[in-house]
Amino acid sequence: MSPHSDSLHAGYDRAKKMPADIIRYLTHPQVQIDPTVPVPQWGLSPLGRTRTEALANAG
Repeated sequence: MSPHSDSLHAGYDRAKKMPADIIRYLTHPQVQIDPTVPVPQWGLSPLGRTRTEALANAG
């Protein structure tokens, strides 16, 4: 193995051949658009809340 192999395989379980850690990156959730409310104050729409909760509970 090269000197860099350990860093390239960090988080990889060789026995299982699967990532040891899973990283989920969430962007642009479904929001409730309200033209009377500033964009930074928009909350999640019902669909956005459902999807976010499902992702959070995915383990």
